[in-house]
Amino acid sequence: MKKISKKRFYQYNIRKMILYMLLAFTPFQLHAQSPSNDLKTTNIIFQKKSKNFNIKNFFPLLDFQKNSYLSLRKIDGYYFISNPLEKKRNNNASSETLFSIMVSKNGKCPKEKEASENYISIYSKYSTSGVGATILKQNTSGKTSFPFTYNFVTPLSIKVSEGSCVFLGIDGSNFSTDNYYTMGAHINISYKLLEYPEKKSSLLGLDGEFTLSVNNENKSTLNAYVVIPISKNGPFFPNKIINIFGNASATPRIRNHTLEKSKNNWHIVHIISVYTKNSCQIAFPKHKNRKFFWNDKTGTKWENKTSSVFWPSSKILSTLILGEGDYRSSQKQVNKNFLPVITQDGDCIVDAIIPIGTEEETPPINTESQLYLQTTQ
Repeated sequence: MKKISKKRFYQYNIRKMILYMLLAFTPFQLHAQSPSNDLKTTNIIFQKKSKNFNIKNFFPLLDFQKNSYLSLRKIDGYYFISNPLEKKRNNNASSETLFSIMVSKNGKCPKEKEASENYISIYSKYSTSGVGATILKQNTSGKTSFPFTYNFVTPLSIKVSEGSCVFLGIDGSNFSTDNYYTMGAHINISYKLLEYPEKKSSLLGLDGEFTLSVNNENKSTLNAYVVIPISKNGPFFPNKIINIFGNASATPRIRNHTLEKSKNNWHIVHIISVYTKNSCQIAFPKHKNRKFFWNDKTGTKWENKTSSVFWPSSKILSTLILGEGDYRSSQKQVNKNFLPVITQDGDCIVDAIIPIGTEEETPPINTESQLYLQTTQ
């Protein structure tokens, strides 16, 4: 056998290594040459004096110069709210803001800080599609900053006319002071503008607000439910759920400028689920064929998991546990995608809201969800 010199051996292996590297990196190079998403970043700071929600304000984020199909990939960043410190109120507060992102489709766009008394007029004026919302609440003074992500697993395709835009609604108020209330956002929009629509997907809003008792250590109080029934007759048709995003908050009451104290813990649990095998009709008998709200009794420490959301026919998609072990306002985000969950006629999509408390008496807890489910055919 002819012996190979060290020099030729190294040359052979170097050539082989280069060939492997070319093969390995060719797909990456081809992918890198494909057009990337566009990115638009906007910063907003807004102040106002208000003790009610009579006025909502709107801010353009991204405008369109021609008729096209907007393909949304992701919207992320952070929102913030800020109450001034006030010693006379023990540095407690009562404020909340709903941040909602919408797309106008009819060639019109709100002006900077445009004001409106209601959403219905905005929806009508701009022919809007909602694409995400976040609720933030405070019961203590200072600044609350909340990072968020609206992640569209399948790009969200919306037909827009020249002059339309993506815009932000800020609907906030400070009920506890006459001082200025500050709200703001840092928003990144990842998108493409296309000549033709991509695969169709839709959003379902699973939002609701309740006030719950959490003194159910030894006696039942009430669970709460936001329910979307699925029917072949509509308005919510069988589909595939591919993604959940959004947030929920839970805030104890302030009384006489004092945050009520407790030596024990509380939690509010939001469980997003699909009720299957006719369990929707059993859990919510004679329910409406549109989005509705419901109550039933909780369990106790001796008899927990009495809610229908724990039945075997309930497919739990995601869980949010609110409550930090004290009485500050709590907010959490969910952002979860999964293999498609197929809904059938007679199913329902549910946000089951379960209170858990370990004390005899507690202040009521206000809880609000701003959840979205992305669906496809």
